[in-house]
Amino acid sequence: MSVFLITILCVAFIFYISGMLLKIYPPKKRNYWYGYRTLRSLKNNHTWTEANTYAAFISRRVALALAIIGCVLLIALPSNEKIQGTTTILLVFTSAALIVVLTEKHLKRMFDKEGKPISNN
Repeated sequence: MSVFLITILCVAFIFYISGMLLKIYPPKKRNYWYGYRTLRSLKNNHTWTEANTYAAFISRRVALALAIIGCVLLIALPSNEKIQGTTTILLVFTSAALIVVLTEKHLKRMFDKEGKPISNN
């Protein structure tokens, strides 16, 4: 098994476990040590709870997608270390960015700039 495939599977595992930990043991209050922390998520307790709930959900989905896409790509790609290494780096960073982007978009749909819930009327 390729070192690149092992790396992708390890990162996917870390994303999945992180998502499970956030789901099972969500942070009880806003803090700077544990949980999904951005300016938007730290606005108030409602944004904090929603951000961590959604980040837990999306982290697990991204982890599964990363594992599947990584396996397919690295099996399909030629055994060239530069190509596989670049692919691995791109997949890992794209996956991490995707978790943040999707969670921030979700918060933007749910709350205004001050962190007040947006009504769906």
